[in-house]
Amino acid sequence: QVSKELSLVENFFKENSFNAMTGKLSVQKPKKKDSKQEFLDKLRFLANFQEIDDFKKVMASINKEKDLKYRIKELHRYRKNGINNLKEAESYETERIKRNKKKADRKKALESGVSLESL
Repeated sequence: QVSKELSLVENFFKENSFNAMTGKLSVQKPKKKDSKQEFLDKLRFLANFQEIDDFKKVMASINKEKDLKYRIKELHRYRKNGINNLKEAESYETERIKRNKKKADRKKALESGVSLESL
């Protein structure tokens, strides 16, 4: 029985790596569903009450609404940051991507225990 329990522990550590520096387990996170697929799954019950073409139209309009809401949020963010034309928006987006990448790198470095002086 003890050997069976030891094999369970061994299998657990094979599946989940242990970081000796931080003393933390890095457990595998469950895969996240695509937001559109998740939304489709939630509204699948509507398909029972509608014809296929009607359901497709409803889904297309809902997706279009999501895209438009995202674009409106993006334009509000531009206005808040004083961006007046598309050329400025392009340069802002490239700088924002660089900032976010640098921020993510710092976060990874902190999690792995690497000093921030090199970044």
